[in-house]
Amino acid sequence: MHFHRFFFLLIACAFLSACTGSTVVDFPKATSESPNLIFVFTDQHAAKAWSRGGIAELETPNLERLADAGMTFTNCISNNPICTPYRASLLTGLHGHQNGFLNNHDDFPLDKNLPSWSKILKAGGYTMGYIGKWHLYPECEVPKFKEGKVDKPAALTPPKYRHGFDDLWIQTSNHNKPRSTYYWDTDGQYKQYEGYAPTGEMDQLLGFVTAHQQDSMPFCAVLSLLPPHNTYAGAPAHWVAHYDSIDTPFWENVPDRYRTARNMRNLKDYYAQVSAIDEEMGRLLNFLEDQKMVDNTIVIFTADHGDLHYAHGNFWKRYPWEESVNVPFIVRFPRKIQAGTVSKTLLGAIDLAPTILGLTGFGEAIPENMQGMDLSHVFFGTKGPTPTSQLIMYNLPSPDHYIHRNQPNLPDYRGVRTAEWTYAVRKLPRTGEVVNYLMHNNLTDPFQLNNLINNPKFEKQRVLLHEELVKQLAKVGEEKWLENVPKRFR
Repeated sequence: MHFHRFFFLLIACAFLSACTGSTVVDFPKATSESPNLIFVFTDQHAAKAWSRGGIAELETPNLERLADAGMTFTNCISNNPICTPYRASLLTGLHGHQNGFLNNHDDFPLDKNLPSWSKILKAGGYTMGYIGKWHLYPECEVPKFKEGKVDKPAALTPPKYRHGFDDLWIQTSNHNKPRSTYYWDTDGQYKQYEGYAPTGEMDQLLGFVTAHQQDSMPFCAVLSLLPPHNTYAGAPAHWVAHYDSIDTPFWENVPDRYRTARNMRNLKDYYAQVSAIDEEMGRLLNFLEDQKMVDNTIVIFTADHGDLHYAHGNFWKRYPWEESVNVPFIVRFPRKIQAGTVSKTLLGAIDLAPTILGLTGFGEAIPENMQGMDLSHVFFGTKGPTPTSQLIMYNLPSPDHYIHRNQPNLPDYRGVRTAEWTYAVRKLPRTGEVVNYLMHNNLTDPFQLNNLINNPKFEKQRVLLHEELVKQLAKVGEEKWLENVPKRFR
């Protein structure tokens, strides 16, 4: 058994013993006054990719509307900026080395015995619904096709692995094609959305809310959308036409050789997807207002990781640059969050599980082995501890993995993102030597064009950042990664 799998099984056992041992854990219970929670997250959506994130050409009036009524975080960090590790951390409050997911497409499910905020809310009386991409169960993403038709559906995650989402489960697949997206419906049938998939998914979310809005107990709904993830094309025609009609410059840190017509086509389609998702968010906000559900409903909008779009000459995600690790995060909760506020707090994916429990009044139920911090006090405007840095990382998969063909420059790295700096070291795959990688001052160099890692004038700062990295790795049992030994492919 690989060490990381053994390590997270120990954590699962510790959690089980706390819950089922001789000491009975008295979890809090929801009441009729507990807030509803709607958590919406997109896929491959960079923090800069909305109208207040830095790209003025983007039309996102509904995200602006949400921000005007709530709080925006400018430093929301995807600790391991790819799909599966993010989703596992989102639910468990554990890094990949503790929850078992170091990379995408593992051949095992998210362990049903691991702690998760969703199981705790369910045990506390919440009605729980999940719609969209799951990516935490083997073969649940892509159906098998034969002669253009589905020959074998994508795998349906069994109830015991759904982490408390027992009241509505609509699991999607074939996500990269937002007009050919399939899903497992509540009647046990494998179906295809008609038209643009996010519209159908929002219909299902609003249906769930409608069904439970008069319940005496609160509900929690998670909507996991694929766009603006590549292949980019497929947004509603009016948004495609809009971005075709205006000038959309390449991002400032895209080298000239990557400023091609094809890459511009992808960028415009990406923007069209962002605006289309914004339009769906408008439907949600309108519904909550019409039903007078605004005051007692927490609405969160965020993303799993970003998209480089050839910033620094690279595409997709996984890298430590801002376009990859920094994602949007907007939260509205009128009862407790001051409208129109902006926070620079370092909020990591690792912090979302305990913070959601804190926001919903379940702070006393946060498992001790969750690695993230409960930052609900930041949302509420009160004093409390905040992270000094966020650990960022990527784990190269086995040599035959497709990512080596598609992103040949991608390193195995560990680093930290602080309020001011991004710092990372990388491991050479052949020799196992740990070498300097990058160090950027994000305040004076927001596009990260000036790598200071080997600049002697900044050696003291490099040492301080390395010490911070050592501290972060110690928290997750990864200190040995810094030793100069050959990497063992996992």
